[in-house]
Amino acid sequence: MREQYANSASDTLSASITNTDTSLTLTSAAKFPASGQFRILIDSEILLVTAVVTNTFTVKRAQEGTTAASHSTPAVVTQILTLGGLTQWGRDNVPLFGGSRPPYRLLDSTGGVLTSASFTGINTASHVTTTDESDGSITMLTSPAASAYAICYARSIPATPTLVAALRPILQTGATAGYMRCFVGFRESGTGKMEVVGPSNYNGSFHTIVTKYASPTSMSGTAFDQGLWLPGQDAAWLKVSNDGTNLNLSVGDGSNWIVVYSEAIASFFTVAPDQFVFGTNASGSLNIINRLVAWQEG
Repeated sequence: MREQYANSASDTLSASITNTDTSLTLTSAAKFPASGQFRILIDSEILLVTAVVTNTFTVKRAQEGTTAASHSTPAVVTQILTLGGLTQWGRDNVPLFGGSRPPYRLLDSTGGVLTSASFTGINTASHVTTTDESDGSITMLTSPAASAYAICYARSIPATPTLVAALRPILQTGATAGYMRCFVGFRESGTGKMEVVGPSNYNGSFHTIVTKYASPTSMSGTAFDQGLWLPGQDAAWLKVSNDGTNLNLSVGDGSNWIVVYSEAIASFFTVAPDQFVFGTNASGSLNIINRLVAWQEG
């Protein structure tokens, strides 16, 4: 959750709480943020508020080295700025100080936070374990499947058809590795066609590739394959956009981009793609970790 703030937010408990209670009620929460998360201080205990319903807070106890304790009415409840809150704000908003790169955060076009439930699974009934991580990222642990299969998640493209995303993949090397790919890209839901870009390991050689699929279970071929993937960087930053004529697939650092492949929409798709996707595909016998750490639409 994003850290929320308010000025001079303070009130009193309307009922006492024990040291194990996970909710509390104020006399009035009007001065506090309308939703979690934020930090409050009661006596000497710091609590993390994760949800707000009228005057009732859902809380996590004993934050930032403090100790859970009983608090009696009318104890004062005050929102405070803490090291934990500032750290969370930085993680949400400042991936590089002074940079223009999107934050390590999964956001829709309105700034709403995304989880795995925000996507529709494609070929995800088997061979994949998907986890919503505590830092807001989504991890796919994919075991080997049929080599043509793309195991992925999709969501509808907003009015501005541009996506910036970052992956932290683990692509193993080994004698039977074959090829292993992680990607983001476009999908046409009516036909299942996909065009995607991302890092690839082919028998120990790391590349950036653009792959086309006639459907999620039928690979059409590789449209672009170059040794551009740098495994030492903090994440694989990828950008896909539809300018109304062409689909453009790019690699970069999150703020600066190289268009590695551009193609007229009608060259492959029947109609303009209506979904963004991220996922994996492999021909070898090793597992893949594909961690989606940034997703910003529009």
